[in-house]
Amino acid sequence: MKTRLLNLKVLIGRTMSWTLFFWMMTSCISQTESKGIDEIIKYFGGKVVYSIGTRNSSDKNELQGSFFELKLSGIDLKSHFKTLDLPASNCAYLFYHSLGEKEKEKYVYLKVIIEEDKELTKYEFPVKKLKVVENEMRVLNESIKCLKSLNMKKLASLCYPLLLKNGELIKFKQQMIQVDSTYGTIKRFSFQGFKFSNEDDGEKIIEVLRLSGALILEKENLDFSITVNTESKKNNLFGIRFQK
Repeated sequence: MKTRLLNLKVLIGRTMSWTLFFWMMTSCISQTESKGIDEIIKYFGGKVVYSIGTRNSSDKNELQGSFFELKLSGIDLKSHFKTLDLPASNCAYLFYHSLGEKEKEKYVYLKVIIEEDKELTKYEFPVKKLKVVENEMRVLNESIKCLKSLNMKKLASLCYPLLLKNGELIKFKQQMIQVDSTYGTIKRFSFQGFKFSNEDDGEKIIEVLRLSGALILEKENLDFSITVNTESKKNNLFGIRFQK
């Protein structure tokens, strides 16, 4: 992923087209669903077409049940990202986060389709995973606060024991001091997406979640991400990474 802030709506313009295809009869989407679509356009620009449906497939490897589909087009993401899984995950999160608590239970999964250069790239995100992402955003926000003030004691309180055992936090503090002197202080953080994977914690294989984005510094921006152990309810900051 290249470290550049997306300001696609300025380049492309704020246009929006909504088309509704129903597998289930209904008349309109809710106010918060509309807000979720608006958040995607505000972030990426381009055009969004949506549909709502239900999948009942004999293929048990496919997600089953109700879904909300978002098709994003009229944008240029390939010049910013090596693959589209990160911005697709951001689309799903922006929409999900805008929903009310009851509405978050309406769908089993969200479908995101990105159309670029006449090619369609499709992704599916289970709502139960999006709920995990939303819950773990607290760790990301707390980590950013600690970095702004170089409060390593508070950051250590968020960490998974393995991170402290390996001395990674000490190394990271030294790196952050160097970043601060080279690129200036942190102004804000721009979230760009997430990814689930499996990692070895030294004793067993655990599920981890990487939350990625860009640190907006005074002089230059840096890619930044944290990894959290989704199987731990607290002290679950599993890794920290930033790079130019």
